[in-house]
Amino acid sequence: MNNYFESLTGLLKYKNSVGDISEHAPRSALQTLLEAAANTVNPQLQVEHEPKKQGPFGRPDFKIYAVAAIIGYVETKPIGTNLNPLLKSEQILKYRQLSDNLLLTDYCSWIWMHGTEVQRLQLCHPEDLLRPRFKPDASRMEEVWNLLQAYFSVVPSGVARPKELADALAVRTRLLRDFLREELQLQEQNNS
Repeated sequence: MNNYFESLTGLLKYKNSVGDISEHAPRSALQTLLEAAANTVNPQLQVEHEPKKQGPFGRPDFKIYAVAAIIGYVETKPIGTNLNPLLKSEQILKYRQLSDNLLLTDYCSWIWMHGTEVQRLQLCHPEDLLRPRFKPDASRMEEVWNLLQAYFSVVPSGVARPKELADALAVRTRLLRDFLREELQLQEQNNS
């Protein structure tokens, strides 16, 4: 966690404000942190940055999987983004249909959504990153580390009954239909 925090503050060394850092700039630091936490839970876990588009569901920033089983997804936003309004956004709702295990972060705040449970943690405030001598509280770093380990410990949900399979496929089919309809409309507009 210390290396992660140092990477975030290092990014600000050349910036004047938190708003100057894009969503993508701290991703390598986050990927290193995610890989370290995943490895402590299960060395077979893979953290894939910018996986292929997941059909009509979009493309989460990270996909977490072991062999062929998807553990969950991680979505990042720029440092300082208020994450709470995003919980009901179309993007996050689509990702939640992909997996019940979703982690949303602006690198300082963390929201873990698992099933109906939502857990929030704050490592530090974005403005703290601008203070040269600031060090995050050790207990907060430990809480974030524990949250990551809990996130990676989730057992992938399987389909145990035919009705569950039919329901899961129906949701994906509706989303695919809507996606294809939108694509056809865009092509018709472009050809006009």
